[in-house]
Formats: sequence, structure tokens, C-alpha cells
Amino acid sequence: MGDQRSGEPRFCNAQYQMLLRCSERKDTAEWNQWRRENPNREIRLEGVNLAGAYLRGVCFNDARLVGARFHRAHLQEAKFIDAHLQGTFFTKHTFRVLSFRLPWLTV
Repeated sequence: MGDQRSGEPRFCNAQYQMLLRCSERKDTAEWNQWRRENPNREIRLEGVNLAGAYLRGVCFNDARLVGARFHRAHLQEAKFIDAHLQGTFFTKHTFRVLSFRLPWLTV
């Protein structure tokens, strides 16, 4: 796991590294298959830097992404249903057919 000390990012390094591998290969099948096989596993990616990452179709449903950075990330068809996104940075991103459902957000 990532560092758990107060004030520092809290994340699972194995999950983060898997996403980086997927991004490098431009193939997110490994991540999405792992999610299907581990539906009750907590996704902890708080404070991670995924700037410029290729994350097309990634399932971030129920993920803890507080403070994560997605600057210029490729997020087409990514899913963020019930994800924890407080303080998450989405700038100059590539969104298309993105799925969000946030219980605390009213539009």
C-alpha cells in the first residue's frame, strides 16, 4: 500500500502500477478484468498522478480518487459511478461518453 501517514497520498501501489502498465500498452483490459474478478476489492488511488495516462474504458466505479490528477488523461468511455472525486483534477482531459453518478452532486 502507499504511505498511510496523515497528509500524504493514500493509494495502493499495485493498483497504481497496473494502471500505468495499461496506459503504457494503451490497453486497459488487464485492469477491467481484474475489477470484474475482484468486485469487492477497495480501489484506493487517492492522490495518484495519472496525468496524460491512456485510460480509455477504465472502470473507476466506487474508487477512492480523492486528489488524483488526470491532466490530459484519455478518459473516453471511462466509468466513475459512485467514485470519490473530491479535489480530483480534470483539466484538458479527453472525455467522451463518460459515466458519472455521484450521490452528493446535484445538477
